[in-house]
Amino acid sequence: MADRLAPNTSHNYNEESIDETNTSDQNTEKFIRQELDKLYQRLLVKDGYTIITCNREMVQVRVYCTECKQITILFQFPTQGYPLNPVLIELKSKTISPVLLKGLAAKCDVEANNLTGQAHVHKICYFIRTFLQENPLSACADELSYVKSYLIDPKTDTLKQRLKAGCLIISLKRGNYILEIKLSIPDSYPIEAVGVQIRNSNIPIHLCKIFNAEATEIARACVNPPLAKKSDKGVLFKPSPSLKLVAECLIDKCFRKSVSDICHICNLESLPINPIFSNESTDPLYPVRVLCCSHLYHYSCIDQYLKTPPFEGGKKCLACGQRVFHENWKDSVRLMEERWAYKEAKNREMEDVVDFFT
Repeated sequence: MADRLAPNTSHNYNEESIDETNTSDQNTEKFIRQELDKLYQRLLVKDGYTIITCNREMVQVRVYCTECKQITILFQFPTQGYPLNPVLIELKSKTISPVLLKGLAAKCDVEANNLTGQAHVHKICYFIRTFLQENPLSACADELSYVKSYLIDPKTDTLKQRLKAGCLIISLKRGNYILEIKLSIPDSYPIEAVGVQIRNSNIPIHLCKIFNAEATEIARACVNPPLAKKSDKGVLFKPSPSLKLVAECLIDKCFRKSVSDICHICNLESLPINPIFSNESTDPLYPVRVLCCSHLYHYSCIDQYLKTPPFEGGKKCLACGQRVFHENWKDSVRLMEERWAYKEAKNREMEDVVDFFT
């Protein structure tokens, strides 16, 4: 009898649960509608935002600082529980590294979890644009990762990122020689070339000037089209990233190669073990860097080599076989042969005079 008289409350509990769920869903939809209505007011009044789509199923917003620093954000609202449950976020970009996007997406998820009970979309958009503004190196993240992984020796070299200044400070060391480089990343990178500056070094001054000039020329060629040929008409030039190429040139092809190179005529170090030398270009041990192959020779060695026969076909680099060119030795092969013959004739005359008096 007691069982028959006991009230059946399970049905009432189910009805209350359904009512609470319906109320929660209604609150979620109401909150989303209000957020979407206010989204245009919150974003379009500010620079750097473009709303692509804006509806319940998906919101797409393009966030940009420059032409090369743009990210498209895709938002999807959860089916229920928003804003207590975070919005789903996906990032896309044609200019930003996928690795950087993945890390930034993880930061956005953390930020969304901290926005419980608040509107998510516009605050995540603000968060991403602030990130782009405060990280000018984001446009070269892949190249920066390459420089860190493959060009910098953690035992002897250092790389410092100056985010506010948008530059890299690279300090290199080999033996007793050092080289400090500043690479500046402009806001419009890679459309604009990376800036190159050698700040400190105990390598001969003329070599530092050559290093700086070569790296600057590589950077320029990445963003400026070559002189157009008739066959190139209609070909559209597209600027390319220059940080990786400039870093490879300065670190490997210039600094490390010069410090470890030997004079292939006398087989001694091109640069002395202790960085003490004369900056006089006619000093016998003055390091001379030949064009094309960039090998180093001592002044006295290369001077004697270029002024002695055989001259036919031009003098070749003893290290790589390429023709040797240098501004200090511009004379033609014919003129050098004539000078050699004249010098030999003078020597024979002197020998004849000595023999006559002896």
